[in-house]
Amino acid sequence: MTTPAYSPIEAAGAVLWRIHEGVEEVALVHRPAYDDWSLPKGKGRRGEHPLVVALREVHEETGYRGLLGLPLPDQRYLKEDRPKVVHLHAMQALQGEPLDPDVEVDAVSWLPLAAAAGTATWERDRISLMHFAGLHRPTSVVMLLRHASAGERRQWDGPDEERPLDEYGETQAAALSDLLPAFDIRRVVSSPTVRCRRTVEGFAAGLGVPLETDPAVAEDDYRPEAAEELIEELIAAPKSSVLCTHGPVLADLVERLTSRLGWPPTGAARVPKGGAWLVHTDRAGQVVGLERMASP
Repeated sequence: MTTPAYSPIEAAGAVLWRIHEGVEEVALVHRPAYDDWSLPKGKGRRGEHPLVVALREVHEETGYRGLLGLPLPDQRYLKEDRPKVVHLHAMQALQGEPLDPDVEVDAVSWLPLAAAAGTATWERDRISLMHFAGLHRPTSVVMLLRHASAGERRQWDGPDEERPLDEYGETQAAALSDLLPAFDIRRVVSSPTVRCRRTVEGFAAGLGVPLETDPAVAEDDYRPEAAEELIEELIAAPKSSVLCTHGPVLADLVERLTSRLGWPPTGAARVPKGGAWLVHTDRAGQVVGLERMASP
């Protein structure tokens, strides 16, 4: 008898942390249905971005909103004989509100890291806490974003720099506007082309910051040295930022960055339209992680 193949159950969550009275604490939630203490996490909806799932589930299960930090290794296990994957990040707690206990979560416990590891019911959560212990925190992000979907170049009659987003691209841009606040973005830079500007201008307007443009990261006027200087400026800044550019430009910048850092090549540095590379930096402006972000 052959075992049927199932697509994995996709879920996401976080190690939610805070500094309370000078002590670092992480959050565990109690689930009455299982009588266990676990990391806050939950299943995504069809087509939902994993980072959005993590933000929503953490808020629903703890009452706290947070800022996304470095990724943690996925948890992979069987759930009722079906594979399940849980995508996890470090997440710094921001404002919280009293939890309304329900049938899913009836209590939240904030514990020092060692105590949390001793309290967590599941070995997989204890392993995630062990990985979290070795992460840099807090961190900022430079999001190197590829513009959203803009149709095919050969099907556009006008100048390429004026090619707009298509209907799917507008949907992606709206989804990105919902996701970007999770990184506390404070500066928005774009290639001057319409498709790049349109990808981030809604977010910039909602944030109340100017949308800056830089021709050095335009596809037809790409100037690698000037673009690298811009990236270094963004990395050195204490606040998070987003730079929206084109697929070939983004791939080259990522390979140049990893080469400068002495890191192994990423392999396929290109990301889909609307996807990004997240450059995680510490308080000293040092790059401490590089993460590929799926498109919404």
